[in-house]
Parts: sequence; structure tokens; C-alpha cells
Amino acid sequence: MGYSIEFCHSLTIQLCVLTKMIKTARSNNLILVIDDNPEDLSDLIGLLIADGMYIRIANDAMTGSQLADLHLPDLILLDVNMPSINGFSVAKILKNNEKTQNIPIIFISSANDDASRIEGLTVGAMDYITKPFNLQEALLRVKINLQRKERNKLNQLVNIEVSKELATMVEIAQHIDQTSLSNFDKAILKSVCEYLITHIANPPLLKEVAHSFGTNEKKLTKLFYDVFSISVFVWLRQQRLNISCDLLKTRKFTIGQISELLGYTSQSYFTKSFRESLNCTPTEYMDDEND
Repeated sequence: MGYSIEFCHSLTIQLCVLTKMIKTARSNNLILVIDDNPEDLSDLIGLLIADGMYIRIANDAMTGSQLADLHLPDLILLDVNMPSINGFSVAKILKNNEKTQNIPIIFISSANDDASRIEGLTVGAMDYITKPFNLQEALLRVKINLQRKERNKLNQLVNIEVSKELATMVEIAQHIDQTSLSNFDKAILKSVCEYLITHIANPPLLKEVAHSFGTNEKKLTKLFYDVFSISVFVWLRQQRLNISCDLLKTRKFTIGQISELLGYTSQSYFTKSFRESLNCTPTEYMDDEND
């Protein structure tokens, strides 16, 4: 038998209070639980709170949809078998709502048949956990999907910043056009520069790049020296540094995130390279830009 709305509101308040009492580091992720029997997930909810997550609970489908639209949680734990509207229908509602369509959904259900699993994934769920479940495994799946969401969010932000960086290609192209290179070589060099910038985090080997654009490593190296007076590697390092500066200016990313997103082997290596080039650390650079 389901619980009353008053019970769920009371439980939500208690959970929020408990969450604020947690003294360990908080992830600040908001998890929405939509289940007509939320007490079945009490142990998992306790683990999520202990891990620093905030919890909201809805004991029916429509309330859950409304809370999702209102609070935009970081992840939704959704029961399948609920009265009136089942979890699959709720997922369709959420995925058809522009505000909630990108919220990861994990189904938690006692239905363990292949058809239910397939339908759950078909309507857009990121994962499907069957009851009874291992608590640590369920917690890990929640964390993995939250990390995946964060990674996707970061990638979207980086793509926006990189697209801005592509505006510099206009200046690069103009610089190339002013040289005495043949039109064919100019076209190759422009294409290679744009390709390297868009693959800044994981550029392929120079030999592979040259082959992709119908030339060879020696010829491509000469083109970069003729136009930029530096090697392909040094040019790429400069562009990576330029993009890192732009990302630091936005203050949307941590230094660790920037180092990872731009393909540096470690944050310490990124800091070392940054200091060698600009005579300051990334942190000092952000502080100076903020002044």
C-alpha cells in the first residue's frame, strides 16, 4: 500500500535535515525518488545521503513529474509498477519535456524480465536495477551515471568554448592567405589547423594527420615552419594553452577539469606547462583576470 502525500513530504523534510547534518564532503547532487513505496529504498536513500546527496521523494507518478520539472534533479530513481501511471509512461513524459529530457533516469523495479528491461532502456533510461539489489552496486550505478552526466555537461561547455576558439581560424586563415603558398597548400594547411584545434584533447599522430589530408609528414612540417616558424607540435601546444586561458576566464571549470579536457596527462603537468609559458600558475591567472 502506498504512503500519503503528507508522509512523503514529512519524510522529504527529515531527509533534507539529515543531509544538512552530514559533516563529510557533499556532492550537492539532487536525487529525485519516484516510488509509491519509498520505504523499500530507505537503505539506499541512507547511503545516498551519507555520500552527500540531497533527496526528494514523490510517491506517485504525477507528483514526481511535477517535482522533476520544478527542481530539475541531477538524477531520477524511478519505480516501474505504480498505480495510475507506470514508470515507463513517466519516463516518456520527462523525455518529451525540454526542461527534463536530459535528466538521467534509473529504473528500480522487481520486474526482471527482458521485455521490461528493454522497454525501460527504449524509453530513455540510462540504467535498470532489479529488486532485490546489492546496495553498494546500486550506489555505484548512481555515481557512475552522475559522473557520466557531469562529463557530458563539461563536454558541451568545452564544445561551446572550442567553437569560439574556431573563430580564431579566421585570423589563421587570413595569415595563411597572405603567404606565397600555392592555393592547394593553403587549403591543406587551413584544414589541418582546424582539425587539430577540434581534436585538441587527443590529437592523432602527425603521420596520421598528414595521410588524412593527402600529404606526408615532411611536407606538413615544412608548411608549418614556412607559415608559423614553429613545428606542428609547438603550434598545437600554443593553441592548447590559448584554449586553456579562455576556459579559465569563464570560471566554469576547475583546473583539474581543464587539464583533463585538453588532454594533459595530469593537473600538475598542466600547471607546470602553464607556468613555463606564462610565468604564472592557472590559479594566479584566474585571480589576475578577476581583478
